Amino acid sequence: MNISETKGYKMLPLERRGFLGLVGLGGATLVLASCAAEAADPVAGASMGVTAEPKTLTGTVTYWNQFTSDAEREGFESVTDGFAAAYPGISLEVEALPQADLMTKFTTGAQSGNLPDTVMVTVANLGDMVAMNGLVDLTEPIAAWPGSKDVDPKILSAFVQDGKNWGIPCLLFVDWMYYRADWLEEAGISEPPRTWDEFRSVAKAITDPAKGRHGFGMRGGSGGGFLCMNMLRGFNGSFVDADGNPTLDEKAVVTALYEYTAPYLEDKSVPLSAPADGYGQIMQSFQTGLTGMMFHHTGSLNSITDALKSGEVMTAPLPKAVHELGFIQPLGNGMSSPDNYDSSLAWLEYWGAGEAQADFLESTGYFPASKAAQTDPRITGNRMFDGAIEAMNIGVVPEIWQGSSAWKDTLLTQVQSIMIGTSTVDEAAEIVFDDFYSKF
Repeated sequence: MNISETKGYKMLPLERRGFLGLVGLGGATLVLASCAAEAADPVAGASMGVTAEPKTLTGTVTYWNQFTSDAEREGFESVTDGFAAAYPGISLEVEALPQADLMTKFTTGAQSGNLPDTVMVTVANLGDMVAMNGLVDLTEPIAAWPGSKDVDPKILSAFVQDGKNWGIPCLLFVDWMYYRADWLEEAGISEPPRTWDEFRSVAKAITDPAKGRHGFGMRGGSGGGFLCMNMLRGFNGSFVDADGNPTLDEKAVVTALYEYTAPYLEDKSVPLSAPADGYGQIMQSFQTGLTGMMFHHTGSLNSITDALKSGEVMTAPLPKAVHELGFIQPLGNGMSSPDNYDSSLAWLEYWGAGEAQADFLESTGYFPASKAAQTDPRITGNRMFDGAIEAMNIGVVPEIWQGSSAWKDTLLTQVQSIMIGTSTVDEAAEIVFDDFYSKF
């Protein structure tokens, strides 16, 4: 059965609760009209098929996403071109906005009843979108969708809330480590570090002040909260149990905060600018040879390989603490309006197929959610993806609970306070611990 054959959807009345604060809107709109040529053959492979009679579907499907970079737009064009060929009667009207602006516009749209047919959904935003009654329940169509067997259950479960499934995965940001293989070789180190203790030792070994080199480019500024959560989870394990009860241990918080700030405070293997360094700073430092290791995810692969030569850089899973480090952050798509139900499902289903995701990978390096696409030669034939393939087996989907985003900000602020000397580890740990339990 095709997912568009199941119409068990339900939209709840809009409740004015859980809305985010409003800021200015931005973004660009792009209308993608499907061509009038014959429909392509159904998508082949183990992922999924398209609608049995795609030429019978018509109308316009609106879609909001967060693809604003040139590489993302180029990759997304390959996806929309394929969809246009497979569904000649459907036109896509696409609006691309930065992630924060997308959520602002979505919030406004939920309040005014002016949401798109379909929308990109992140794990971090899922709870807010559901609380706004801004997503259609896709539990029944996904259960009937053959392509669900091509997605790892832990990835599918990332879009489940209140026992219902609200999204179809399309891409994954798999956390991993970039490292300068040539620096390690110069230091007589044959393998990337596999544990946190090894990581600290390697970072010190490849630090060379005379050359302006530091071993680790730490993201202690904007956007560093997820990395702090990664580290804390590596020493604590799961933040909540299977029933959603909190499990954070105060001793684990103390250990994690000490260990994460030690490369900066004790080992001197981190640039002095680390407490303020965001994505742009750590990326530039790594690309220009100022740092030898950097934590990020698969979404930055093309940027790294465009700047560094083959043999200079490689990837590996994040080093293990007490528990494995490394989040797998899925991007998916949901439906916000049932008005164009069949055509919208056709779009969500097509985006969930391995072939579309493999095409997007070629332009962006973004890792596909489809297991079939993960066996594409563009992945298996590229050693740079070895780290992601390994990380897929040990990584976890970030745990999201009410208030987790605000707690993540508290965690980052306390890490910064330790680094700049305004708090001790014990003082910061107490604030982090108390703020965590205040959310439950």
